[in-house]
Amino acid sequence: DPAELIATAGRRHRMVFIGDVQGAAGPKELAGRAVEALVGGSGLGAVVLEIPADEQPYLDRYFLTDPENAALLLSRPRALREAEGVSRAYLDLNRAMWRVNQELGADEAIRVIAADLPNWPPDRALSPNRAGELYGQRDAFMAARVDSLVLARHSRARILFFVDGLRTMRGGAALQTGGTGLVEITWLAEHVRARFPRDVYGI
Repeated sequence: DPAELIATAGRRHRMVFIGDVQGAAGPKELAGRAVEALVGGSGLGAVVLEIPADEQPYLDRYFLTDPENAALLLSRPRALREAEGVSRAYLDLNRAMWRVNQELGADEAIRVIAADLPNWPPDRALSPNRAGELYGQRDAFMAARVDSLVLARHSRARILFFVDGLRTMRGGAALQTGGTGLVEITWLAEHVRARFPRDVYGI
């Protein structure tokens, strides 16, 4: 069972990466099950989402509502990745985390981190060169954000990363688009693995 696999991974590794599939609802549903499985097993301190960092205040407000007020997220298309056509599945993932936090209470609540570059994807057309440069910055930005918001405060925190499948991989890639120089990318999981080599498990 996938949730059982994730729970086992979480007992052996502090950093569990689950690869999302753009436009597919199934991985979002699995991520919700993963949160429940990890909280019920080894524990969980934070969930990292591939959501623009400037959506963080809206996520924080939503997770503090009681009773739940999903309208705070429904009014934020980027927070629910509406452009992918799976906003309902992303909302359900957030609602699953909200329910878990209600059971855990304020002292043990999971911190949900919007980790991606602000205003990504860009809301205006960019040159291929600029778009490539920005894309190449995303993984390093996410790693730095997780470090500053979670690991700098709790170096032994247990974290679930729910990000694009490429970001769960070892190593990196080289990106080149029309008229641009080569953009070297180190994937997010590799950034984390460089610091915590035994603590990372990717799915």
